[in-house]
Amino acid sequence: TPDGIMDIFHVTAQGVVAGANMILVDFHPDPATALVDGPQALRLRELPWFLEDIRLARETYERRRQLAAEQLGQP
Repeated sequence: TPDGIMDIFHVTAQGVVAGANMILVDFHPDPATALVDGPQALRLRELPWFLEDIRLARETYERRRQLAAEQLGQP
């Protein structure tokens, strides 16, 4: 895991909240031996955690939009 794993999760969630419709993240079984992008790659075993984190970010964003629309009287 790179030292900044939480940074990767954080900025990806920011992208989701900003409306990103695609996310590109490098995954590798052993980032230290990757030929390219090793320092920024997540381990394959972190994929389920990453996907769950992004799903939660999206659900929270959608719920916040719904609450705002309700408060503003919008459909």
